[in-house]
This record gives sequence, structure tokens and C-alpha cells, in this order.
Amino acid sequence: MHYYTINDVADMMHVHRHTVYDWIQSGRLESARPNGTKKHLITAASLMAFQQRQRPKLVEISVTASTDVAGFFADQIKSERNLKCSVSPGK
Repeated sequence: MHYYTINDVADMMHVHRHTVYDWIQSGRLESARPNGTKKHLITAASLMAFQQRQRPKLVEISVTASTDVAGFFADQIKSERNLKCSVSPGK
């Protein structure tokens, strides 16, 4: 079985190692400490489970307004991450 260190996970997730330690301390990321050592080791399965739980949810927004206003909102909404927008012109 392959194990990752806190530094390995920090590099892969593009965060500081203290952030990974906080995830472990809060119980969000499971780790093992073999033979009573202070070194935390993270399995690939534990890391994958953590990543699945961290995925942002898709937010869907629907706008009904005049064409100009709807177009403005659509551009603004689509520029945001993980947002889906549908535009229906109003009256």
C-alpha cells in the first residue's frame, strides 16, 4: 500500500502543509501513524475520498428579464466558477 506524507498531499492539493494537518486534526482527512510515530501517513484511498467530498456542487441559476439585462447577468454568472446559467428573455 502506498502512503503519502503531509508534504506530499500539500503539494498535490496546492495548499500549505498546515492546512493538511488541520484537515487531519478536524477528521476531514484520514491518516495513519504507524508504530506510534508522530508522522502522519495518508493512503491514496483516503485522499481520493477526501477529494470527492471537497468537490464544489454545481449551482444552477435561471434568469428571466429583458434581453439586455438577461445578457448582462448571463455573462456575469458564467464568469463564476461552477455556475450554470440559462437565460429566458422577459417581456
